[in-house]
Amino acid sequence: MKSMNEASGGIDRQELLEQLQEIMVFVQSAFEQERTAHEVEKGLWQRMLKLGRSIFQAWLDLFGDGDAGDRIVLADGRDVGRLEDLHRREIQNVFGEFELLRAVYGTREGQKIEAVPLDERLQLPQGKNSYRLQDWDQELAVQMPCASVSDTLARILGFTRSVHTLERNERDMATAAEDFWSKRPTPPAEQEGEILVCTADGKGVPMRGGAKAPKGIEPPSTGGIRPGTKKMALVGATYTVDPFVRTPDEVLAALFQEAPANERPPSRPRPCFKYVRAALQRDDKDSTEPQVRAIFGWMAEPFAVRNPEGEKPLVLLMDGQDSLWKAGWDYLPEDRAEVTEILDLLHALGYLGRKPRICFTPTPATPPATSSRHKPDASSMARSPPRSAPCAGSARTTSSRASPTRLWSAFADTSTTMLIAGSL
Repeated sequence: MKSMNEASGGIDRQELLEQLQEIMVFVQSAFEQERTAHEVEKGLWQRMLKLGRSIFQAWLDLFGDGDAGDRIVLADGRDVGRLEDLHRREIQNVFGEFELLRAVYGTREGQKIEAVPLDERLQLPQGKNSYRLQDWDQELAVQMPCASVSDTLARILGFTRSVHTLERNERDMATAAEDFWSKRPTPPAEQEGEILVCTADGKGVPMRGGAKAPKGIEPPSTGGIRPGTKKMALVGATYTVDPFVRTPDEVLAALFQEAPANERPPSRPRPCFKYVRAALQRDDKDSTEPQVRAIFGWMAEPFAVRNPEGEKPLVLLMDGQDSLWKAGWDYLPEDRAEVTEILDLLHALGYLGRKPRICFTPTPATPPATSSRHKPDASSMARSPPRSAPCAGSARTTSSRASPTRLWSAFADTSTTMLIAGSL
């Protein structure tokens, strides 16, 4: 192959023009044969992929093997020589698989390769897959199982992706998460809302047993997890928003009443610069502390850059899980801003429907003797929250076959916290 120092003869235009001419012939033939639109679309797409592959290969050929001379000087000042043999590398992008034969530099064969000028010039990823293909993999993998991702890409691009490859790529890309978040630009202050909101919630993620990995590759450990088992991930979000002023009656009407067909709903403020992050992490003791530290530590960072003077009120919006509220108090700077804690009651409304007699029968179940709190009434729903964790969230995890006494205990403690999250 040619070196990068040699004058390039340019792209072989004849081969590419022949393929383009074949596409034009196909289109004309489709018209004469009265082909349908979907037949032309399919045939044209396949030919365009083939043409794209040929053009990309022609572009790669312009660089030759990347030979930069007998010896090169590295960034640290060391002088290394070109090894005798060309080293093969495969890359795969949306057009298919390609092979490169590259000149490499180091001390000798069998030792660490110090430099590959062609890889550096092309800014190739460390792995086989192009950044564009990885981006498509990731975009699909968050929406569907990896096997379905492979099937989808096969229908579009004409080649499959192994489940093991997709999973490995996801793990590799996850290592860049911290760097990604640290480089997020600070939103312009003049475009921010008046209220800074931090919210967090748990999300059950189904675990599966170990899948068969390709021959010679060690599959990732599943730690004896049975298929169908769930582990709780933590999802956090931060954003700013302008106030949406409504009366309690208007909030209740928005939640429980159908708006008249001829009446347009009020225009509510949209969140500004909303960032969402999730973590599924465990330590050696299988505790969730690493993900709590990651998410709540990350949520605390915007306060310093988006609300440095503490002039924006801070809203902490979560369901009734005690550990989340404790983490919020531990990580968020409540001493530097006005903080309003809002319990997301909507998580629990379904249980009210299942056990209506708890709230509406003349003689509700007697609370446990150890509880001194009273059942929430209309006045307690508007009360400002004291420094105690809301407990309504325990009803969210209560079985639908739970006893009225258990549900009473769950809802009784909500009297100490603002209940309605619909205002945000």
